[in-house]
Amino acid sequence: MELLTFAHRAEAQCFFDEFGLSQDKAQENIFLDDHRIVAILGEGIEASIFNTTRVMQRFPNIQKVLNFGVVGALPHPSPLNLGQLISVNTVYGESAAKDFQFKSFSSSHSTSSIDCITAAHRVLNEDYASRLAPIAPMVDRELWGIAYVCHQMKLPWESFKVVSDFAGKSTLCFEVQAHAPQFSKQLFDAYLTSKNSNPTPNKISEIKKPWDNFYVTKSQGDKLEKLHLQFIKLFDEKKWTNFLEHPLVVDISNHKNLHPKQKTQKFLDVLTTYLDPSMARLIEKTHGLKQTYKKSDIDLKFDPQGDSEQFKVSFNVISEQDLNRKISQISQLPISDIQKWYEGE
Repeated sequence: MELLTFAHRAEAQCFFDEFGLSQDKAQENIFLDDHRIVAILGEGIEASIFNTTRVMQRFPNIQKVLNFGVVGALPHPSPLNLGQLISVNTVYGESAAKDFQFKSFSSSHSTSSIDCITAAHRVLNEDYASRLAPIAPMVDRELWGIAYVCHQMKLPWESFKVVSDFAGKSTLCFEVQAHAPQFSKQLFDAYLTSKNSNPTPNKISEIKKPWDNFYVTKSQGDKLEKLHLQFIKLFDEKKWTNFLEHPLVVDISNHKNLHPKQKTQKFLDVLTTYLDPSMARLIEKTHGLKQTYKKSDIDLKFDPQGDSEQFKVSFNVISEQDLNRKISQISQLPISDIQKWYEGE
């Protein structure tokens, strides 16, 4: 079953007109039929996280999440046009303290290279809009929270947005409301188009494998098909071949103490992480540092999910001289650089 999410009911009006949706008895912001659930989440990151989580807990059979809504255009080098319909590629987030969330999340089905940033507050002045503009050309109030929950639940998501206004002092909420029926119709048409144009993933037998005798369970095979499709959309088949030669993948391939199913799961974990652009950069940098210190028999272990800046250092000692040498090398770890990597720099 699909979950269709909106910040405001006006954005969903065309969906209510076209589908025979019934209001859920337990949660008044949920409407559903036999094929889909429509949820009105409210405005803001906290509201979208809370309400998306509630819906998913109530309906554990949800397999896909779609978000629809309006966005404000930011003063970006690649300006957007009013009324433009956009399929979001990657979403970035801003915290309540007005600094940027490290984690970004990419759509599972995007025909666009246009990103979005979810703001912690309404963007009602030019300074605020200009501060957000280097991150993405458009801003909303809810998508990052939805994508965050999907990431935690390991569910794919898509988002379609219509540019309703220019974010900043020129934002006119009354004009946006006046055009709500038109925006809702554009979003509904985008939904119908997406239903008819989703490409078919390559079958597991057609996907180039990372190593010989690659073993997958049925559920692992289904996940690999979806992840491979997402990878090809973001990159291409040549990049997939290069990815299979990545040191992290080679390490898994050469691991002798893992069951074939465990090796495959580790490969899927690496692939999932790699599909997050910011995580891909972090993996490259931390893995390079690990390899440098590995030559000196010093093992560095970083958080594989990128949630914590803390990392572990371990090594064996055979003499006092060996101990002093390794302590000296550890003291040269680029701690400040590592912190910047985790901040997305």
